[in-house]
Amino acid sequence: RMLFRGLVEEMGPAIDDLQGLSEELQPRIREFAQEMGPALRDLMTEVEDWSVYHPPEMQPNYLATELDRATTVAGVKAARAIAESSAMRPYVKREVKPGPKASTDADLLEFCRDNGATIFHPTGTCRMGSDPLAVVDARLRVHGVGGLRVIDCSAMPTLVSGNTNAPAVMMAEKAVDMIREDAAVKA
Repeated sequence: RMLFRGLVEEMGPAIDDLQGLSEELQPRIREFAQEMGPALRDLMTEVEDWSVYHPPEMQPNYLATELDRATTVAGVKAARAIAESSAMRPYVKREVKPGPKASTDADLLEFCRDNGATIFHPTGTCRMGSDPLAVVDARLRVHGVGGLRVIDCSAMPTLVSGNTNAPAVMMAEKAVDMIREDAAVKA
């Protein structure tokens, strides 16, 4: 359960010959921790108008629960521990962000609030299922619309704990099989 946060380390003695580079080109090690299952999901406010000109207001609620805040701080501490390990010590000159002054849990949480980002892999917007709120069935066919399927991560009922690329490819490959099966039955 790690939330996507960056800890930047400046590389050290192994590449000192590159020190003439400008600050933005200096070598860096970036460590990221990604929370795979935040306790609180995004919330959407009421929609005034279903027009495309009035999009819904989204409130992501990042770090809204104590569990998410504690997990995020633990992720930064784990990234620091990796950077400070004997295996990494020869390559790390100093910590750039959040920096050594960020020493308390409150400091680390503030860093995460100010620097955190999302990898934003939205899923579930055309959720698969058989209940009234589901958009597609188990064969990825849109309920009530003949000949139309949704074959991407939006059909996932919940977010996978990892990158969505491989599951999307798997869904597409499975969908090809189902389309062929359906065509064979009709023939």
